[in-house]
Amino acid sequence: MTKRTSSIDSFLGILKGKTTTVATIEEMNQAASAGWASEAEYEDQPTSPERFTPYDPANSLTTEEDIAVFLADATETGNTQYIALARKIAARARFKNKQRDRY
Repeated sequence: MTKRTSSIDSFLGILKGKTTTVATIEEMNQAASAGWASEAEYEDQPTSPERFTPYDPANSLTTEEDIAVFLADATETGNTQYIALARKIAARARFKNKQRDRY
């Protein structure tokens, strides 16, 4: 088993203070799933001028250690839907890392 050297909190900490918008886990999962499937449709457009940039957590998982910590934290939640989503993110990260290392 890989020794954990960081946590999901520190991984997501890079986003701290970037927005005041609050969303539930369910809303984040739905948005992430729709965005990755290129199906994002926004019924309620935000009235604020705040703009969001597409964010793919797979881009931040650049090492096997990052991926292992990410998956371990997801597993600790016990939420099977979240774990399945984390596995998809990890697979995409591994693919992107392999592509990056190839060139």
